[in-house]
Amino acid sequence: MNSTQKLEAPQGRDGSADLLRAALVVYVVGYLHLGGYIGTGELHVHWSTVALTNVVLGTFTFLSGYILANWAGPVNVQAVMGFYRRRFLRIYPLYLLALVGFVLVWLTNATSAVKAALGVSMFLPPAPMTLWYLAMIVVCYALAPLLVMPSVKRAAINGAVAWFLMLVYGLAIVEMDYRILTQFAAFTGGVMCRRLNWRDHWRNRPLALAGTFVAAFAAAVMSLQKPMLAAVVAVPNDVAGPLLLLVLADRSRPPSQPPGFLVQSLAYISFSAYLFHRIFFEILKRSIWPADPWMQLAALLCLGLPTIWIGSWLIQWCYDRLLAIGGVR
Repeated sequence: MNSTQKLEAPQGRDGSADLLRAALVVYVVGYLHLGGYIGTGELHVHWSTVALTNVVLGTFTFLSGYILANWAGPVNVQAVMGFYRRRFLRIYPLYLLALVGFVLVWLTNATSAVKAALGVSMFLPPAPMTLWYLAMIVVCYALAPLLVMPSVKRAAINGAVAWFLMLVYGLAIVEMDYRILTQFAAFTGGVMCRRLNWRDHWRNRPLALAGTFVAAFAAAVMSLQKPMLAAVVAVPNDVAGPLLLLVLADRSRPPSQPPGFLVQSLAYISFSAYLFHRIFFEILKRSIWPADPWMQLAALLCLGLPTIWIGSWLIQWCYDRLLAIGGVR
């Protein structure tokens, strides 16, 4: 492998990863956030919602690290800069567009949007609602070359040092958004999963992995009242949980088997749907909004979700065409 090897994932689709993306975007958009617009917005929230949502978002982050972790050659300036160009062109322009939309519909203010655009809002909170996740992903991608280097030991050390420095920053300098600790650990876990072949190792040990996850999940739930402690305790939860979901998806179907149209379409729109769904919900709420909670649910299901699906597909398709014209794969 030569020194210009790309820091990219293989071109073949991973059916299990697509299945997880589809299921997780349905949870976030179609349950967690949709439920926040019905009645008081708290009817669907229960004692484990926060910890469960950590696992859901952690799985997205875990998969991002997993997909990037196929590097097996030397790292040089040319390769790293090529990685940044491809990865950030994939996410950053749409992220900026979503931030503009959030400002226009009053979901965040200009100051928060600028900090998020600069990738510093996790360290200088508050981050914008929902889009805090993209502010966090920007940090993960910025540090990704340190995690996909040829030496697994060096990558693990780099990840641990970066995580520890974030913790020190939050404790000693500025009280940051501690969710980045949990999510960066999930990202690093995805990289290590691929590099150390955890996926195959645990495929025949799902019960042991499930037991590990249940114990970690229980600990995460019990620590929720203290944000910094909760972020630290949730680290095993957000590594074991995504790995368990990936293993279960593999056992339900061969990873090389292409998913059906519905799963493929949901996986395809998952990024755009996450970015823009609140904008669609807000426009619906401010234009056609009944007083009765059941009618609100009907409006969200019959108008909101189809509009999000079509709108997100169009946004992603148009942007992919622009990237193709620009020669970005």
